[in-house]
Amino acid sequence: MDLSPRSKSLDITTPILQASWDQSPHIKWIALFFGSLTILGPFYISVMPPVMATQILEFFAINNEQYNLIFTLGGIPNLFMPVVAGLLIDSFGSRPVLLIFNIIGIIGQIVQYTGCDNQHYELLLVGRVISTASLSTMLIARSK
Repeated sequence: MDLSPRSKSLDITTPILQASWDQSPHIKWIALFFGSLTILGPFYISVMPPVMATQILEFFAINNEQYNLIFTLGGIPNLFMPVVAGLLIDSFGSRPVLLIFNIIGIIGQIVQYTGCDNQHYELLLVGRVISTASLSTMLIARSK
């Protein structure tokens, strides 16, 4: 067995993922799909409730002040989350932080959906706070 640096068995210059990209062309489309979700997801979180203002007001039987509270409580975490995001990104890197806050955003959306499904206004507020807190962090982690 030849253990010289020119040996094929010890060649570390070949990318590890190159073989899997060549073997399965569908992996590129899957990666593109999930990459697109990380870009479009945060905008869906922030844009969807204003579009449904009339339906939300009627469904929950709330007034305009309670409706505006949904957005006010969603904006409060964005006052301090950019600082927290910067510290986390400096400590752990942008990829792990982006992954963690994408998961937190999904959890927030699930909580928000559960509140809507059960007509539970307070649960809707909690889900909105969780999802918008992860929104600002995702935007910062993606830009780094």
